[in-house]
Amino acid sequence: MSDGDPNPILDPGPWGIVLIQDTLIDCTLIEVDGAAKPEDWNVQKGTKSKGATPSWKGTKPAEALKLKFRTDTRPASFQAMTDMLLLVRPKLGDKPPTVHIQNDVINWGGIGTIALKTPAFPKWDAKAAAWDFEWEFIENDPSKDANVGPADPAKPDPSDPAPKQSAADKEIADLNKQIAALP
Repeated sequence: MSDGDPNPILDPGPWGIVLIQDTLIDCTLIEVDGAAKPEDWNVQKGTKSKGATPSWKGTKPAEALKLKFRTDTRPASFQAMTDMLLLVRPKLGDKPPTVHIQNDVINWGGIGTIALKTPAFPKWDAKAAAWDFEWEFIENDPSKDANVGPADPAKPDPSDPAPKQSAADKEIADLNKQIAALP
């Protein structure tokens, strides 16, 4: 992979090279589609007195990363795609494994780990005298822990007036303070 900032004009080589789990895939990556990771925004509609309020929720994973590979006429090049299938295809009954991918254009978009979504059947391109494989992957980063448990309570808006407390709620709060003060 390239050193420093990737630039296909200055150094086109690394953009066509792919490593899966540190294994060089001995064919050329000729097309990448769906490497975008959209930002997830929630836009709350405005009221008559106030405008809409956008809030950023996070970055979504790339859900349909399509990679098109082209073999050359060497048997090793076609074998590279068979080897890649063994790396990314699940064993019968298992979920697809998450694999590390290295390629300047894919990593530039922030994608580093993927799982197989749809494997390809090779197609012969007579004009190029080569086999083309188009694979579909999904970004999968299991190292990020998911939030578990109940949702955090909503934070009160400081500009909202304090809620009124009923007599029963006040009595319960006083009893709770007394219980907490017991030795």
